[in-house]
Amino acid sequence: MVWLIFLLAAAAVFAAGSVLAHSGATIADRTGLSHVRVGALLVAAATSLPEVTTDTVAVLRDSPELATGDLFGSNMANMAILALLALLFQRARLIQREALGILLTASVAIVLTGLAALFIIARLDASIAGAFSYGSVTLFVVAVLGLYLFPAHRETVGRVDVVVGELPSLRRATVAFAAGTGLILVAAPILVWSAQDITEITGLEETFVGVLGLALTTSLPELATTVAAVRLGALDLAVGNLYGSNAINISILIWLDALYTKAPLLESVDVSNAVAAIIAMLLMMVGLIDMVLRAEQKRFPVDPAAAIILGGYVLGLVLVWQVGVQ
Repeated sequence: MVWLIFLLAAAAVFAAGSVLAHSGATIADRTGLSHVRVGALLVAAATSLPEVTTDTVAVLRDSPELATGDLFGSNMANMAILALLALLFQRARLIQREALGILLTASVAIVLTGLAALFIIARLDASIAGAFSYGSVTLFVVAVLGLYLFPAHRETVGRVDVVVGELPSLRRATVAFAAGTGLILVAAPILVWSAQDITEITGLEETFVGVLGLALTTSLPELATTVAAVRLGALDLAVGNLYGSNAINISILIWLDALYTKAPLLESVDVSNAVAAIIAMLLMMVGLIDMVLRAEQKRFPVDPAAAIILGGYVLGLVLVWQVGVQ
């Protein structure tokens, strides 16, 4: 029964992701906004809703390891999604996007993830005014700075025309986007809870369950949205969504730290979370380097950056498992 519930919820999430991609591309075209901005901010916020709801419940149930493992694992999974699609759609050169907004979004996500890992390792058992940890305050400042810089940049390349047939109205696209978001809000928690039931049967370590089991399920909206966006031709929206989701995922730690009153959240979880965060950061850095260098693919049968990211994801799962069981 639990498997049937999981599959039905997954199907609903995939349908919602397709709606978000199509309506997001329409909103960008109708408003004149770049696909990078819509993907990194609007669509990424919607596809990150499962992490918000799931990890809030996990923290309230006194399972901070599950919450942080899910966030860092989702960042790893998002990069694996990017790499997998880059291999499947090699002509699109997904990783090597030229849009400056993607570079900025990726840089902010990398800095936020690195800072989170740093505070997990540092173990600063202290807070500001007895309520806010140094880690949360630092993440908040960097996140706000990233939001401040994002609208200030100018795109350095022209936008790619997206073939969507007869373009719907902005109102219709907005309603569709809201409906897709609502469907994710309903289906994602069911998906995650059923995944928890499945993974608990295996008796795996809590952080590893978060990094692998929960992270894969809460990343399904990103997967569905990105696949739909690539098929639609909205490549900048697809990549911006993944990197934007990574930045938002780490920002969620600020909210979770405020909920977790026992101790500063980042300073109280296992060091295996830092391993997951560092792996996610390294995977994003590989993608960022590939964007900057724009390495020629004709020399290789496959995109080397995509292969490195997928290999790094698998290696990261092994490392998180080994550190967690020690």
